[in-house]
Amino acid sequence: QLKEIPEEKTLYSKEQLFAIGTEALRNHPRTGEQVADWLILAMYSGGRITETLKLKWSNVEWPLDEKEYKKGRLRFPAKTAKSAEERRVNLNQNLYEHLRCMKAKAKPDCDYLFPSFRTKKEVTSFKKTIWAIREALGYYDFSPHSTRHHFISECVMQGIDFLTIAKWVGHKDGGVLIGNTYGH
Repeated sequence: QLKEIPEEKTLYSKEQLFAIGTEALRNHPRTGEQVADWLILAMYSGGRITETLKLKWSNVEWPLDEKEYKKGRLRFPAKTAKSAEERRVNLNQNLYEHLRCMKAKAKPDCDYLFPSFRTKKEVTSFKKTIWAIREALGYYDFSPHSTRHHFISECVMQGIDFLTIAKWVGHKDGGVLIGNTYGH
């Protein structure tokens, strides 16, 4: 029994999330492309902001044949995941295609999906950029966790079993939280 009923969170649609990415590209030249890429990666993988920003290209297990993208995995190492155990998310078609596009424009000498850069003149923090974007669009309850909420909700709506989703997102309760929170 909960002492307080938690406030219902907004489920952002794919269109709303893409609007956030578009705003990032349009008005944040230094960080916008990385924020837009992160947003799409997070909404298709369910990763948390801190663990997705630490991903390396060596964490992508590419399928041998692009027609069999479902055999690929995105690996969240234990040291970057909230839990002590490594977890793998199966590549869906959207995630696979997005990773391929990111890889095509990646710097060849950098193993990180989201390499860091610093400047004193512009906003360089992902979170500060996201807060500026949500202000501009009026999405005041949007947070990086909203992309994870979107991923889990999409998985539930597509009929993927709760245990598989829980494994993908690193929940140790066997899908109970997903059933209680997203099952409706």
